[in-house]
Parts: sequence; C-alpha cells; structure tokens
Amino acid sequence: YASATLARELGSLISDYAYLVDVKQGNADLSAQNAQLRDRVRKLERLEAENRRLRGLLDLRKHITADVVSAEVVAKDTVEFFRVAHVMLDRPSHPIAHNARLPVISLDGVVGVTGKVAGDTVEVELVVDAGSGVDVEVERTGARGFGRGTGDEGRYLCKVEYVKRTDEIEVGDLLVTSGVGRRFPAGIPVA
Repeated sequence: YASATLARELGSLISDYAYLVDVKQGNADLSAQNAQLRDRVRKLERLEAENRRLRGLLDLRKHITADVVSAEVVAKDTVEFFRVAHVMLDRPSHPIAHNARLPVISLDGVVGVTGKVAGDTVEVELVVDAGSGVDVEVERTGARGFGRGTGDEGRYLCKVEYVKRTDEIEVGDLLVTSGVGRRFPAGIPVA
C-alpha cells in the first residue's frame, strides 16, 4: 500500500512539474506576443497622429482661397530651452520672387512670412521676430489691432498695438488674422 501511494505522489509531482514547464513556456510566448502587439500599437498610434495631421493640412487647404504651396521644414535653429528661432523651408517647385514675403501657415496658425530665397531653401521670418507683424482681431469680440513680434529669445512673444482703449480684450483671448492687408487670410490663429 505504501509503495502505491508513493508511486501516485511521484506521478502527481512529475505531472505538476510538466504542467508548470508548459505554463512557463506559455507565459514566455504570451510575453513575446504582448511585446509585439505593444510595438504595433505604438506604430499605429504614430500613423494615426500623422493621418490626423495630414487631414488637418487638407482641411486647411480647403479653407484658404488663395493659391497654396506646400513646403517642408528642412532646417531650424534653436536657442535656450529649445525655442525655435529660425526656420528654413524647402523651395517649392515653382519660382518664388526674391523677398516676396508670402504667408507661412501651419496647422497651428501663422508661422511668419517668407524671406530670402537661397538655392533650394527659403528663409522664414517668424511672426514673433522683431519687426514682424500681422493685422489681428480678437476672435471673441472682433476688436482689431496689430500684432508685432518682440524678438524675445527667451519665449515666443508678440505685443498687440493700435487697439482702441474701449475694445474688450482679456488675457487668454485668441488672436486671429483679420484679413486686412491681404497677406494672411482672415481667421488664422496668431496667438
């Protein structure tokens, strides 16, 4: 009787060990599959973000009535705290007049205007650069003014000038292009 019990216990122990080896191998397989799926999810999230950005660009083109040329940022200089201080675009396929000062717009709003054309690149004067400016209005109230870049290297900063004292403007109001001057279409976010 004792030997039969010992044989059963030993058989049960071997069976449990084999089961645990299978479970361990199954866990390793699931962990590898999980890592592959996480990597795929990250890739799909990047593609989804790119898709949203590209759809936004297509939507932007629909709302701008002027001829639009797409360009890509090919160089940028940064200063302290990684603030972009200077941008260069690839030159579009059709010629741009030297110093044409064409509007440069992104999905987020006004970037600036084109400057010097050199070889295959176009320099961009940022809207926050000293001497740069755009006619703006407060989206909430329609109050008009002129947004002028300060050239502050520590932060992106524009000051609004030529606003009537009676105009209602609050901190946090969205400034958009007014369309006056016809350089920028109306309604593009500035600050």
